[in-house]
Amino acid sequence: MIDVIVTSTCRRQFETTYVSFIKNVKCGQGFRFIIHIDVLEKNKHYLPGLLEFLRRSGIGDININTSNHSFSGAVNYLFKKLQSEYYFHLEDDWLFLKPIDLDAVMEAMKNNKDIHNVRFSKERVKKPDRGMEKSLAKKNELYLLPGREVNIDGIDLIETNIWSLNPHIARASIVKQFLDIPGDINPEEFLSKRYFSAFNSPGLYIYGRYGDSPCVRDIGRPPRVIKKVKTIIEIIKDPSLIKKENRMKKLERYIGKPFNN
Repeated sequence: MIDVIVTSTCRRQFETTYVSFIKNVKCGQGFRFIIHIDVLEKNKHYLPGLLEFLRRSGIGDININTSNHSFSGAVNYLFKKLQSEYYFHLEDDWLFLKPIDLDAVMEAMKNNKDIHNVRFSKERVKKPDRGMEKSLAKKNELYLLPGREVNIDGIDLIETNIWSLNPHIARASIVKQFLDIPGDINPEEFLSKRYFSAFNSPGLYIYGRYGDSPCVRDIGRPPRVIKKVKTIIEIIKDPSLIKKENRMKKLERYIGKPFNN
């Protein structure tokens, strides 16, 4: 069986994540779900419902954490629980959008030991161009540029430079080399840096080809319009939320020179 590790903050969205995963991700070996639940104060009312859903779904490997919540702590716990050669990483807020033949991906990984991590994209992967390169260079984020398209044992993949914690399948033996993840650092940043210090020839990939539709969608964050409306409402209630520094920057942009009051 393949270990499926899940970080959860006790949200109802996991029900959708689980159903869409089972429907779309095909694996002849079957799955062993391991879930770590950080019970956030705002979500604790749902804990009985979540535990009932897990019971009905046959998921019994559950760790409930009611204090000292951290994403790094959850990831460390789950990585240490891994038993299978390959694992699938999930969070409780993903919707799977199309079929994924995990057996074919694992067969390619079995035959090609330098494939370490295959990520399933949350957006249409755009082919790099000069505009994208310039934009990322300004933010000192050129490492986010995707690389070459390759086909390995019939599986279309795109080279990447990030050990992402978005939905992915990876080798447990690789990620276990990088534990423990410190609590005061972004786990993806830590894993990516440790990975590239250990491997000269990276084996990180995005599933599919340039232009393919997304495999998953993030359902844990409100749509952009709703988020903007909520922000506006909060500002109307408390105008002090608009920082003075931001107002000064706007004035400077309008008058074209530094503004001093």
